[in-house]
Amino acid sequence: MENIMRVKYILRFDDIHPRMRWDYWHEIEELMIKYNIKPILAVIPDNRDEKLIYSDGLDNYIFWEKMKKYQSLGWTIAMHGYQHLYTSNNRGDFVRINSYSEFAGLSEELQSEKIRLGLEIFKKYGLSPSMFVAPAHTFDKTTVRVLKKYGFEMVSDGFYFYPVVIDDMVFIPQQLWWFKRRSFGLYTICFHHNYWTYSDLHKFKQDLTKFKDHIISVNESLKFFKPRSYGFFEKLSESSFLSLFYLKQNLRKLYMV
Repeated sequence: MENIMRVKYILRFDDIHPRMRWDYWHEIEELMIKYNIKPILAVIPDNRDEKLIYSDGLDNYIFWEKMKKYQSLGWTIAMHGYQHLYTSNNRGDFVRINSYSEFAGLSEELQSEKIRLGLEIFKKYGLSPSMFVAPAHTFDKTTVRVLKKYGFEMVSDGFYFYPVVIDDMVFIPQQLWWFKRRSFGLYTICFHHNYWTYSDLHKFKQDLTKFKDHIISVNESLKFFKPRSYGFFEKLSESSFLSLFYLKQNLRKLYMV
């Protein structure tokens, strides 16, 4: 497998909220603790997206106590939007792979209100997230400006090979949605366990054993890979990732016809 000094992975689990799919999550949690893996948890502070409701869920207090426990283990508890409701058809200024958003295209006043309300919920339960994860990967320069105003330091997104600084915000790149062998760089793998089947869970367990020695935390990633300014190389990598993403999408559509 890859040289351990040349490639690293971060695991990110999206759509974490009190009424998510807990049966699979309990098994994921056990694996994270067993292998001392410190993932990013993208937590929706006030989920109103009915497509993400899979259970009666946990009491709010119990849920947030679990998040505090995870944070004490070194996991990164990130804010995943506010209510996970898409209110615009704007692709945003950054990743631009989806044409719907909870933030992009909205006024600074509206975006500020959503960030403020989401942050209040975290703080109510004793958490102060420093990382933001935009639902559908769609956000704009206004979002970044508002995030800085409220003390956020990092965004988990972007088609880069290494952490990048844009508008004084650190972007921890996120380019994969499953384990893939790579030869260099930092890769965040985004998982949506709420949509998994049992075979997905089984495959996750198998693949995790192959990649576990290459997985690091967000804090460790910033020690391995010093954030760099956005320049020609970053623009090129972004363009290459996007071209490959759209090519795969189009091939998938052709295959389904």
